[in-house]
Amino acid sequence: MFRTKSVRSLVVVFALVGLAGCANRGSSSGSSSSSSAPAPAAQPGQDAAQAASTKPIPKGHAFEKVKYDMTDAQVKQILGAPTATHAYPSAKTFMPYYYGTEGSREGWTYKGKGQITFSKNKYNGSLTVIEVLYDPATQ
Repeated sequence: MFRTKSVRSLVVVFALVGLAGCANRGSSSGSSSSSSAPAPAAQPGQDAAQAASTKPIPKGHAFEKVKYDMTDAQVKQILGAPTATHAYPSAKTFMPYYYGTEGSREGWTYKGKGQITFSKNKYNGSLTVIEVLYDPATQ
């Protein structure tokens, strides 16, 4: 009898300590926290891929023509060849029971314009636009 009460007490104490730790993790201290702003919502007449951009895309800019789910060939037709490219695995690559098509991602950088991010289909290798980041300071 004494033993079950002490085990229950320990469980309650650990649960309270765990909850207190979670509550402290959520609070932010003034100087050491870095807050990231939530992704902006799509504006009227703006594609969801363009809404991810940190800066608004100016009217008439070539990046404004790039839309979600465009292929790499369509993007090359609009913007031309990228200045630089980089490929990397997506988080879905490491999910053991993920049966979707995304295997990796590829980013195309355009100097002075920004970056286009593509999802690469792991079955046929096709690229489709998932994000348009306009940034004229891009090197």
